[in-house]
Amino acid sequence: MKRILLAGILSLTQSVWAGAWEDAGAAYQRGDYTAAANLMRPLAVKGDANAQTNLAGLYHDGQGVTQDFAEALKWYRLAAVQGAPKAQSNLGFMYANGEGVPVDYVKAHLWWNLAAMSGDTDAAKNRDLAGEQLTPAQMDEAAKLAQACLAKELKGCD
Repeated sequence: MKRILLAGILSLTQSVWAGAWEDAGAAYQRGDYTAAANLMRPLAVKGDANAQTNLAGLYHDGQGVTQDFAEALKWYRLAAVQGAPKAQSNLGFMYANGEGVPVDYVKAHLWWNLAAMSGDTDAAKNRDLAGEQLTPAQMDEAAKLAQACLAKELKGCD
């Protein structure tokens, strides 16, 4: 009996989670970015990497929330360490453009490289472009950072 009850609770929880995600997506599609942010935030807090990535994007662009690069970085970092390629790629952009952080092509290269390893072809192109800005010593540093990041399962990479 307990197993059936537990399975029912898990199913209900997943349905609520999916419903909130669908509602957030619908709000975003209709341009109600405030509602989208409000619906995504609880999912992001619970650790959903997609919600974290999308909430970060809203903060980055100032859609439905006040533009806040520090908040965008926070959510991108949380998603990136879970292996979310879009969050990793967007961290690369933030480092390359100095948005909320000093311009740092080594870190931009690192995050684009990690995203590229997950199959993000645009990140691979951006990594290669960032590599053109780096000295050979910086390229070595970026490669070592990526290896260390992978060895630590993406924890403490930033």
